[in-house]
Amino acid sequence: MKSKPDKLPEERPLTETILPGTNWQKRYWFIFSGQALSIIGSALTQFVLMWWIADTTGSVGNLAVAGTVALLPQALLSPVGGVMADRYSRKVIMILVDVISAFCVALLVILFLTDYVELWHIYLMMGIRGAMQAFQSPAVEASSAMLVPEDFLPRAAGLNQILMGATLVAGAPLGALAITAMPLGWALSIDVFTALLGIVPLFFFTIPQFMKEKSKAPFLREIISELGEGIALVWKDSGLKRLFLLLGGIVLVIMPTFTFVPLLVKEHFKGGVEEVGLMEGLAGAGMVAGGILVTIMAPKRKMTWILTGLGLSCFAVSLTALMPANLFWTAAFW
Repeated sequence: MKSKPDKLPEERPLTETILPGTNWQKRYWFIFSGQALSIIGSALTQFVLMWWIADTTGSVGNLAVAGTVALLPQALLSPVGGVMADRYSRKVIMILVDVISAFCVALLVILFLTDYVELWHIYLMMGIRGAMQAFQSPAVEASSAMLVPEDFLPRAAGLNQILMGATLVAGAPLGALAITAMPLGWALSIDVFTALLGIVPLFFFTIPQFMKEKSKAPFLREIISELGEGIALVWKDSGLKRLFLLLGGIVLVIMPTFTFVPLLVKEHFKGGVEEVGLMEGLAGAGMVAGGILVTIMAPKRKMTWILTGLGLSCFAVSLTALMPANLFWTAAFW
C-alpha cells in the first residue's frame, strides 16, 4: 500500500516542525527584494499624495484627515490581520493585498490624468491602502520568521528596519524627482509596477507556515475568540502590557506628526518638494544606519535599546520643529 504524500508546508498543522531548509537564502532574498520594491513604491505614492494635498490645499486639517484615514484602518484592523495570518495562507494574503493596492493606485492614475480627481478620492484610496497594510504587515513579518533559521532572526529584524528606512531614503527623493519629471498621474503609476514586482516571487517560492486547524465556529466568532485570547495573554504579562501601551502611544501620538512634514517645509521653511524629499530622505538614512547597527550588534537587552532609541528620536523630532525658519539644514540634521 502506498503511503500518503506529505502535506505541503503551507498545509501542515501547528504541531509539525518546519525548518527553512538548506537553500533558504535564495528564497528569502527573492521574496525580501520583491517586497522591498513594493514597499518603496508605496512610500513614493504616499509622498506624492501628501505633497499634492499640502501644495494644493495648504491645510493642516486636510493633512490631518489624510494621516488619519491612512493610519486608523491599519490600527483598527491589524489584530484581525494577525489572526488571518495565522489561519490562512500568508502568501495568498500578500498577493491579494498587493493586487488591491495596485488597483487603487491605478484608479488614482486615471483620475489624475483625466483631471477628475477630488480630495475625497485620495482619502478613500489611502483608507483602503491603510486597511490592506493591516493585513500585509502581519503576513510579511510572520513569513520572515519562517524563511530564516533561528540564529538569523535578529539580523532579519535588522534588515527589516533597514528596509523601513530605505523606503524613506528612496521613496521621498524618488517621489520628489517623479513629481518634477512627469505628470503626477504617471508618477503614481510607478507604484503599480513595483507592486507587480513584489507579487512575482510569491508565485515561484513556497512560504512555510504553521497552519492552525480550521475551527467549525463562524468566521466572526473565530476572529473575536482569537482576539480575546491575544488580549488576555498581553494583559497577564506586565512586560508585554507595557510594551503594547508604548507602541500604542507611538502610533497615536508620534507617527501622525510626520504627516505634517510637507506643510512644515512649505509654510515654515519656505521650501519646495525637493526640500521635503531631502528631509524625509535623511530621516530614512538615519533609520538605515540604526538598522545596520542592530544587524551587526544583535543586542541582547532589547528593551533598553527600544526605550533609549525612542527617547532620543522624540527629542530630535521636537528640535526639528523648534528650529527657526532660516535654519532648515539644522532642522534636517535633527
